Amino acid sequence: MVNSENSHEVLSTEMLRARIAKLEYSIPKDPSKEEIKEFQDKIRQIYLEETGSPPPIHITIYHSGSKGYSEGKDTGFDGTVIHFFDPEKGINQSYTITRGSEMGEDSGTGEPLDWLYNTFGIYTGRNREQYEAASSFQNKVNKEIERKIAKEIETGKNNGHSYDDLELSRYGIGHSLGGNLIQMLQLQEGHFKEVYAFNDAPPSAYQLAYIDQEFWLQLSDYFSIPVNNFDDIYSIPSADLEKFATDYYKERGKNIHHTTSADEILYVISGFRGFLFFGDRNIIETNPDFDGLKRVLDNVSDEDLAVIQKKLAEIAPYYEKDGIDGIVFGVTGYDKKFWDDSFETIKDLNLTTLNPVERAENAITAAKTINSMKDHVVLMITRVTSLKDELPALLSIVGTVSAEEREKIESVIDGMVENLKTMKDAIGNIGDVASLEKLLHGDLIGFLQQVDMLMNTSDIIKTEFNEFKAGFGSIKTILEELLDKFGMATEAHLMDAVISALSIDGFSYEGDDMYKAKVVNGKPIIINLSSALRLFKKGLAIYEEKESILKQIKETYQREYPDDYTFRKDTLMRAIATTESDISWAQSKLGYSTTAYKVTKIDVQESIYPIPPANTAAFQELFHYHENEQEAGVKQIQQIKSSLEDFFNEDKKIAQMFKLI
Repeated sequence: MVNSENSHEVLSTEMLRARIAKLEYSIPKDPSKEEIKEFQDKIRQIYLEETGSPPPIHITIYHSGSKGYSEGKDTGFDGTVIHFFDPEKGINQSYTITRGSEMGEDSGTGEPLDWLYNTFGIYTGRNREQYEAASSFQNKVNKEIERKIAKEIETGKNNGHSYDDLELSRYGIGHSLGGNLIQMLQLQEGHFKEVYAFNDAPPSAYQLAYIDQEFWLQLSDYFSIPVNNFDDIYSIPSADLEKFATDYYKERGKNIHHTTSADEILYVISGFRGFLFFGDRNIIETNPDFDGLKRVLDNVSDEDLAVIQKKLAEIAPYYEKDGIDGIVFGVTGYDKKFWDDSFETIKDLNLTTLNPVERAENAITAAKTINSMKDHVVLMITRVTSLKDELPALLSIVGTVSAEEREKIESVIDGMVENLKTMKDAIGNIGDVASLEKLLHGDLIGFLQQVDMLMNTSDIIKTEFNEFKAGFGSIKTILEELLDKFGMATEAHLMDAVISALSIDGFSYEGDDMYKAKVVNGKPIIINLSSALRLFKKGLAIYEEKESILKQIKETYQREYPDDYTFRKDTLMRAIATTESDISWAQSKLGYSTTAYKVTKIDVQESIYPIPPANTAAFQELFHYHENEQEAGVKQIQQIKSSLEDFFNEDKKIAQMFKLI
């Protein structure tokens, strides 16, 4: 019977889980075998650094972007399952890590799908794509693990090993959006023994209602709202909705553990209407000089939040259809593709050409293009005007905006509306295309006058439209100080800030590396332990490889020189002995009767030179040089280890690191 440690978590500390959650971000979307191997090696080293113990013998990595797991459509979801298996220790555990919010997909160059999912998928409950992708991935992988391990355990038993029937224990880790997804997986499926969420985007009742059909049916029945009208959920008083949802999921949510920075951006909004909290929370301080935004945003009224939520719900379908461009269209009516195409068409039209046929065709095309703008401009006027009406609620979410700044923003929006109205009036002045075509065939002077009006209208539209777009930049400038504060809250959101806040006992972290500080003569000396361990491990590996190569060279030298010389000499001496012993052979070669000539003895006078001493000396000198270099190198590597162990002689864990690396 083996010693079972499966009841004890492999990733047993906050720091260990935080460092590996951060490390997971380093895996590219479509990782190679080498990149997966590098990730495995880093996990082993981090485990060793944090525990001073050897990691489980088998660590297998499954990534959502790898072949067999990647989805056709990029929903923005990225995640990894790490499987720890050590049958001798009774360990069979998987950790599903759902990756957090990234500023943009495709290494930051694509759309920020994660943050948009935070807005539409969580707060309004209008998107389920990333949840579905995460659920599909983790269930597929864990079922694969269970099948694989069942076979391995059966094979082990057949070979005489007394393995327990190890049931797979699942754990979940998530940061940011990943923290939301891992909680959603637990609330919906309940597969995890424990769930750990770092600076998580909290789940919302709206999100759960949109994803969980059974919950939605019970909710709509309890609050007497139509099952087929999801928008009615926003009319339910938030406190009542939150209580109903919390009671419904409390059993599955009790093993969710949060580690949260008091300054970070998502904690700021966790008190908004509809957001839910399950489990327990450890609040950490990441920036003592920053008060955060929570106190400001806690003052936002439920009525204002309802307005914001309704607005986001209106925009959600546009986002699902066209991404970021869809959001802009939903808020302002601005259709980027339409306007880009329209201005590109007008730019290429020459209305002053002397060719009458070309000029007429260009004028008619310009008139059609400008006339097509009318409905778009009317829609933009409606939506931007509505945006001004909703402005007090929208600005309440950023409560540090002064009355003066709010007036400036309202003035900018008024100016943007005026730009659009001027465009609408200008478009109305050119008449319809049919009238223009009639002028062309019956009133040439009238046609030419209309062409001049087209040119003037085109200039007006370009000028007013550019001023309209400049309004967005003006609003951004007014809110610059506030955006800086949001930037500080965003920094507190990152895993680097979490890891720094969790650091204790002179340890600190930068990138993926662990540092240890010690005060000597009143001054701190900081050592990069991770780098020292890598140097020790790789240095020994290099010298072990050199030793192996030197051994092969010496064996080759022995085979090709001394052994070959001995073989050739022995062969020659056997031939000489054979010749000397075969008198009859020599007698037959004489061709005479033995009475005339008789061979009585054969004596070969051989002279065989040894291998030149200079040759042997050259090789021996070469071998001696590399043996000395090998010995000195290993000694130097060992001295680095000894020096660090002596420097941190009070920390036994550091000594263990070098023994086990």
